[in-house]
Parts: sequence; C-alpha cells; structure tokens
Amino acid sequence: MAGAVPTRIESDVTLPVGTPDELAENASARVADGFTTVKVKVGGRPEADIAGVLAVRQAVPHAALRLDANAGWRVEDALSVLGALGRAGVDLESVEQPVPRHDLEGMAYVRRMQPYRVVADESFSTLEDLVAIVRLGAADVVNIKLAKCGGLTAAVELHKVARAHGLDVLVGCMVESHIGVGAAASLAIGAGSTTVQDLDGAWWLKSSPYRGGMTYSGSEVVLPDRPGTAIDGLL
Repeated sequence: MAGAVPTRIESDVTLPVGTPDELAENASARVADGFTTVKVKVGGRPEADIAGVLAVRQAVPHAALRLDANAGWRVEDALSVLGALGRAGVDLESVEQPVPRHDLEGMAYVRRMQPYRVVADESFSTLEDLVAIVRLGAADVVNIKLAKCGGLTAAVELHKVARAHGLDVLVGCMVESHIGVGAAASLAIGAGSTTVQDLDGAWWLKSSPYRGGMTYSGSEVVLPDRPGTAIDGLL
C-alpha cells in the first residue's frame, strides 16, 4: 500500500538587501526562526557583494547559502565575486542568474569557469528557453515559477523536460499570497521534490488574507490535507 502523500516541504528564505552587518543580523534572525537555507541578494558592486556574503557566512556558519544576482552582474564581475568566494573557502549551494537574462552564452561561460552551481531564473520561463539552456549548458538548475511560465500545466511539463535532460529543478515564487505559494508547493510535492525550495514569498506577510490554505511552520510550507487550494474564503 502506497504511503501518504506528504503535505510539507522546506523553503529557503531571502534576506533583504543591506550592509554586511545588517545581512549578518538578518541571517541570524532567520536561522533562529527555523530556516536552514538562506538566500543572499547580490549583483551590485563586487567588493560589497563579497563583504556581504562573507558576513553572512560568518554569522550562520551551518546554514546552506544561496546567492541570487537577479541578472545584475557582467560576466567579469560574476567571475570576480565567485572566484574570490571560492578562494576564501565559502561553501555556496548555488548562484542564481549571475548575468543578464539574454546572455546565455555568458552564463554558460560563468558556469564553466567557477566552482558553484548556476540556477537559471530570469532566463527561463518557456520550453524554448529551456531548450536553449540545455543546448548551451548554461545552468545546472532551473527555477520554475508559476507566475512566469503560465500556470501548473505548463510548469509540470517544464519540470518533466528539465529533469529528463539532467537539470535539477527549484520551484520558486514571487512575493505573493498564500494561494500562489500553496500552488507552487503543491507542484514541488507532486513532482516528488526533496530539496529545499524557494517558497518564502508569503512568509513575509503579517497574516494570510484568506481562511484556510497553506501555512508556514518554521521553514516548512504546510499544505492542508484537503483537495485543491483548501481556501475557504477571504477573512
């Protein structure tokens, strides 16, 4: 007899942009909240990016770290920052969208020339994007967001094709309500994902505007044991 379908999946948390001291303080606070994976926004001046990441790593030495450049670096800046972090022995799980979205050749070059796994986000929303990423070897991971790709049907197909071509999949979200995050968590769970996802978008809200639906428990997105979104209405 098959086991019960899980209703929980772990998420990372993204730190607000700030000074190295602010980043370190916020990282410590989020780990105290129960998060084990922290995402740091980079993509600005290389020196400031390096200082910020080093401060976070020192503040939360046991947390997994992800970087997200949001397409903010040039190729040379990406290699400068990531090379410096590598030489400093900083353990990073991944770096997301290190270069502008249309520069897939540049992203492929960054992937080859530094030690960390590359995640495609802004460069990826359609099957055509996925084909180009696979053809050029531009990423190790793709970030599927329902709001970008057109909904659950398209997302399921992209997930299958990406995995068939050896890419790992991260399910992400925008800053959105519990409905959108709940749907994204359902995708990740339904696809059998076991990695830490990128689903903290509704965690930052003071409260859900809805009755029912998903909730957070520490770093976990918790889905109700009911069909669909399980939203009962507005508060």
